[in-house]
Formats: sequence, C-alpha cells, structure tokens
Amino acid sequence: MQNFFKLVYLCLVFSQLDCIAQQNVYSEKQYEEYRLIDLPYIENGRIDSDSVEFVSISFEGLSKIPNPIYELKNLKKVNMSNNLLPTLGNRFCELSKLKWLNFKNNNLQSLPDCIGDIKRLEVMYLGKNNINNLPDKVKTLNRLRIVSLHSNYFESMPNELFSLKDIQTINLLDNEIEEIPSDISKLKHLVELYIANNKITYLPESILKLDKLMLLDVSGNEIKNIDLIDKLREKGIEVRYK
Repeated sequence: MQNFFKLVYLCLVFSQLDCIAQQNVYSEKQYEEYRLIDLPYIENGRIDSDSVEFVSISFEGLSKIPNPIYELKNLKKVNMSNNLLPTLGNRFCELSKLKWLNFKNNNLQSLPDCIGDIKRLEVMYLGKNNINNLPDKVKTLNRLRIVSLHSNYFESMPNELFSLKDIQTINLLDNEIEEIPSDISKLKHLVELYIANNKITYLPESILKLDKLMLLDVSGNEIKNIDLIDKLREKGIEVRYK
C-alpha cells in the first residue's frame, strides 16, 4: 500500500459502495497531492492514518461523520457535500489541521461552537443547508479567506464575518438578508461579495471604501439607491444588478 500514497485518486471499497469518487477538487497549490481513502483500510491499519490529507465522500446519504475520520490527525481537506448530515458535532473540531471543508447540501442546522479551534481553516463551503447563524468563535478564524453560506436562512449578514479582516470572498446568495451593514467597510481585503436574491433595498455608502472589491452581485434585490451602483462601477467594480 505504501507505493499508492502518491496517487491522485485511490478508489476502494467503502461499506456497501463500489467506490468513493472525488468531487469539487480545490486547485490551490497546497492541495496538489490528494489522497482519497477507504475508511476500513484505516481502521485495520492497512493505510497509515497520519499520511492521509484529503477525504471525499459525497452523494452517499451519510447521516453522521464516520468514526475513522477522527483518526486522521493530519487531514487538511474534507469534502462531504451532498449528504444528509444534520450536524458536525464537537469531535469534528479535533481535526485541527483542516484548511478546507465542503459540507454543501446537507441538513446542517448550525456549526459547533468549537469550530473556532480549527485555526488553520481557509475555506468553508456550507451552502444549501439550514443554517441561520454562526457561532461567536468564527471571528477567531483569522486565516479564513473564502466563506460560502448561500441558500441558507440568514436574515442578516453574520456579524462574525466582520472580524475576519483578511477574508476575500463571501457568498450569501439566496438567503433572507435585508441589509448590508456599514461594517462591511472593515473587510479591507474583500474581493468578491455575492449577495443576490435577498431582500436588500439599500447599499451602504461605506461599501465605497472597499478598495480591493472587484465583484458585487446584488441581482435579484430591489436596490433603491442606484446612484451608488453607478459610483461602484466608476471605480471599475463589476456590479451585477437586475
């Protein structure tokens, strides 16, 4: 098995499945080498759990995270999108080396309070769940660069995001958000803000202070102060509206 650790894909038997297929590969350099693993092989010691950096189990109807996952102390990337998970649970926070997670299209109601203990997190894909708030400790995730919370039940932009000074992309499409707070100006490194299909009627003047903003998607909202959209476009920002 040792020679297989350099494979980009390792597709083996898991439970009653024929194989586990990789989904949504992240292309950043730190994930050039992926390891797709078969969980029973970890349990019986045929794969060294310390060597596994990537797990992808999608479209398999999972209602809980398999226990062998918690043995992967060097796991950096996990994709369990398109399952039936109602919660991540506190044990998930034991995966302290995680940089990238994708739990899109599950049944998540919330995130565990301890999510802030995963200090290396850079990317979170949590769209298409049932989340309406974030735990306070999210504001301590200083390395977070991309947060996707589209198609959830947020009625306002999560305040915790405004503490993430280096965040670059926020996706809040298809929620119930009524305004963009003036605190948006705190996000000096924000490049992309997707907030289409909400209930926003006014854009704050402070959004003009986002010097690195390149794309603002407010389509599907009834924006009243159209003049501000014009000002943003004059700055070279791509604004999607109507």
